[in-house]
Amino acid sequence: MIDKDILLKSVDGVARLKESDIVYVEVIKHYLHFHCKDGRVIIARGTMKDYADELSTRFARCGNSFIVNLSYVAKIGKTDVFVSYGDDRLETVPLTKSFRDSFLLTFTEYCGV
Repeated sequence: MIDKDILLKSVDGVARLKESDIVYVEVIKHYLHFHCKDGRVIIARGTMKDYADELSTRFARCGNSFIVNLSYVAKIGKTDVFVSYGDDRLETVPLTKSFRDSFLLTFTEYCGV
């Protein structure tokens, strides 16, 4: 899979990220928070739809306010997705009932199961 560059209109200017650096995206009060594997959080203007359409199939929505990079998923619980940063850090991202089935389907397709 090609590792695309994503241009973000951040609050500090324009930032460029590789898709593989993004662990998940979260919406907080009309701002997108891009959580990166190195621990940075880049805050950008825009809507979830603006970026959801730009991201590749390695990303899936797990709620109205969250998009997860499937390559960082360590475990899927009943109401949470656990993402791993590649070290001992695990973080939970909510998995809502309305997105659960489509998220699981997208994840299994991504894994080739």
